[in-house]
Amino acid sequence: MTRTAETTIEEPMTTEEARMTLRKLAREANRSHRQIDRATNWMVRRLNDDRTLQAALLTDIVRQACLEAVYDARHSVRLTIKAGVCDRDLDAIAAVNGLGSGGFLGRWLTPDGRPLASILGEELDPLAETEYAQAAGHRRNGEFYRALHRLVSDGERVGKAVKDSQAAAIWRKIAGVGEPKAATVAAG
Repeated sequence: MTRTAETTIEEPMTTEEARMTLRKLAREANRSHRQIDRATNWMVRRLNDDRTLQAALLTDIVRQACLEAVYDARHSVRLTIKAGVCDRDLDAIAAVNGLGSGGFLGRWLTPDGRPLASILGEELDPLAETEYAQAAGHRRNGEFYRALHRLVSDGERVGKAVKDSQAAAIWRKIAGVGEPKAATVAAG
């Protein structure tokens, strides 16, 4: 912040500075409030007092919303292409959805937005690994939820039916991780 005799000029905050400030506020909120909604409300009150942080976050939120919209649109296009190649006329579907020409490989977009037709052979395995890693993570989460559901009745809250130690043990088993090492305290 630059101060002059007449006015205060606020320097813009970078996205990284805004994220660091938000993380700091979140840690402080979590220390002060056990309930998520109370911690969130506390953060919102602090945020309302900081116009510079608001501006930086708004820029980041708008960018994130645009990014999500682009990913959603690409996902819809990919679903349309898959359906078209399986049981419909791909060119007719492409025309209706404004996908242009280029055939199946030209319309299939990789996560970074390039048409599959332009991908080099050596790029395929890393793309596959990324997809498999995401799928594996989702699969483990699904296994975890199913395992918890075996312990929790309908209408019952997980936090009331399952101890943290039980949930952690279930997760370690699903994730293929052994027991955690005991924390050591440095002698001082």
